Amino acid sequence: MAWLRSGRVYKLTKENLKKVPNTAGNYKLYNKERKPLYVGTTAGNVGKKWGKGEDQRYRYGLRHRLGSYQQKDDYKEHPTKKPLQQKGKPQFFSYNPIRSDVKRREQEKRDKQGHRFNFR
Repeated sequence: MAWLRSGRVYKLTKENLKKVPNTAGNYKLYNKERKPLYVGTTAGNVGKKWGKGEDQRYRYGLRHRLGSYQQKDDYKEHPTKKPLQQKGKPQFFSYNPIRSDVKRREQEKRDKQGHRFNFR
């Protein structure tokens, strides 16, 4: 399977999300006019086992985080998603896989410049 190229803007669909690596990195969400809505980061942590093999563990990376923006939300559980949905449901995304925690946070800080409450 070929990965989508990092840094490019893609439509937020299940088919495209299957082609996103599930590693640590930063992502940006855009509305239907391709104006930035939100900048986020994910550490790509490894979670609980789901199979018998050691490599069969849940991974909370870019694919998992971007997929969460397609789900219906219970705002009691995820109160930060409510303003994002009110600004315009995310239609597009871009991502940048960055393994280093320090570099990932530096890039996120630069990307958030000019975003009030990380929303436009």
